[in-house]
Amino acid sequence: MKKVLYVVIILLVAVTACSRDESKKVVAEVGSRKITVGDLQETYMRIPPGYLPQDAGEEGKRRFLDDIIDKELLVLASYDRKLDKAEETIAAIKRLEQQYLLRELYSAEIMEKSKVTEKEIKQRYEDMTRQDEVHARRIVLSDSLRALDVLRQIRAGRDFAEMAKLYSEDATTSAMGGDLGFFSKEPSDSSEFFDWAFRLRPGEVSDAFKTPFGWHILKVEEKRKRQLDPYDKLKTQLESMLIMDKRRTLATNFVEKTRKTHNLVLDDETIRVLAQGVWACTTEAEATPREIEKRFSAEQRATVLATTKEGKYTIADFVKSLEAGGVTALPTTTTFEEIRGMVESEAITEPLAVEARKLKIHKRPAVKKDLVRLREEKMVETLYQKFVRDSVKMSDTEVFEHYRENQEKYGTPAVLTLRRLIVEERVTADSLVALARAGKDFKKLVRENSVDPVTKARDGEWQTNAGRDAMVDSLTKNLKVGEIAGPGETREGFMILQLLAKKPAVPSPINLAWVHVVNDVRAQKEEVLLQELLKSLREKYKPEIHEEVLAGVTLGAPTEAPKAQEPKKSQQQTK
Repeated sequence: MKKVLYVVIILLVAVTACSRDESKKVVAEVGSRKITVGDLQETYMRIPPGYLPQDAGEEGKRRFLDDIIDKELLVLASYDRKLDKAEETIAAIKRLEQQYLLRELYSAEIMEKSKVTEKEIKQRYEDMTRQDEVHARRIVLSDSLRALDVLRQIRAGRDFAEMAKLYSEDATTSAMGGDLGFFSKEPSDSSEFFDWAFRLRPGEVSDAFKTPFGWHILKVEEKRKRQLDPYDKLKTQLESMLIMDKRRTLATNFVEKTRKTHNLVLDDETIRVLAQGVWACTTEAEATPREIEKRFSAEQRATVLATTKEGKYTIADFVKSLEAGGVTALPTTTTFEEIRGMVESEAITEPLAVEARKLKIHKRPAVKKDLVRLREEKMVETLYQKFVRDSVKMSDTEVFEHYRENQEKYGTPAVLTLRRLIVEERVTADSLVALARAGKDFKKLVRENSVDPVTKARDGEWQTNAGRDAMVDSLTKNLKVGEIAGPGETREGFMILQLLAKKPAVPSPINLAWVHVVNDVRAQKEEVLLQELLKSLREKYKPEIHEEVLAGVTLGAPTEAPKAQEPKKSQQQTK
């Protein structure tokens, strides 16, 4: 894994120390910043499994702490360079903080208030038993004139199912004569489709009507009372449905209240001008933020799309919102309604953040620390862009040379067929390696000893690509078919491998691999520059590790022993 990727992941999940005394012990100091045992433990527990260090021993623990120290060094360097006040980060930081506050607001005002009772679940079940189900057929067409012609033929006596087979553009149902089977209507189902389906009597055919999916014609075959599974079987599903309904209602009401409180007003005329600019981009290229911005003069970019009590939301703000949100291009089929919805959702972001602050969500200790983390994450990203990524220089000659030396990496990778044995203890692994190398049947050793249920069922047989797992690559680098390698320490345990077969890699020609080679050369150069930057920062801030505290840390383990349970009283003692 590239160092920078790992440092960013560490930064993303870094959390504050636990409240337990052991967790508050300082394991390292970097300038004015302290890293506690709680920071080390909780950061380790929250990192995605694929990014965790393979070695959980003393060396792995030290490397893991070094990575957190590197993160702190980059944060200190960012503050030194006043990147918290840099123009290019302020807008992005504001957006990150707004999004975080909105998530916390949703949790407090929607999720926490959407619990349901057993009585409500039973009531929903009883209501459903009284509902109708409809058996219907449909024909879907993209052209209104064709839809009207098909409807005319049906009303003149043509069989609906045959017409569906001939003309319906719905690939899922056309072969079955448009048959949709039985379906019911939920309280939230308010579309014209459901209105027609439950309004018609058996044998009746609807008019041709339009939905976002095309022009529809419906025929109702029969109706009946809804057929349901027993309550106990549906209870969990019904609870989820009720919770989602409550959340939808609470969210809609909260947003609508915020719209009124903050006087959100959309200017449809200006939004239509914006939409025309977006559409003009998509007819020639992609509607990227930069291309959209080019369509408007400085005066037009200042045109107001929406207003709230907090201020104005302009075309320039819309473009910035796309860039800050990581939108590279709008779809070519973006409609006016979709663009209007995007404007509305962005314009109401700050009013919602204001509501979150009114509820003092931003003052909660955990939220305050997370907001600091978000700010520092963006600062480090800006630092990396300025002092690492933008400083990379490379030539075509370097790219060609890298390809020549690493052709096997580009194309179809080598396929390794292995027999894998995993045990929990190193001493056991060492013993099994000795037995296997002495001629003991490795397949039998797998069956008798492996703790990996997935491969054990296949006598340990396992197939993987070279380059996918660093530990596997290191163990099999010079291995010949039939030979044993290991043990190697992984998060699953201690791994022993036997190479059964190796299908060699098939390299791609340079013209097909060029982009990947360029990216790899760039990554290597970025790594060198990052390490140079970190070296200078270590010399400046002189991080200090408290070895006696680090020695007592076991990654992934609780930082205090669980309380001993009192022995249960016997039945005789109770009497």
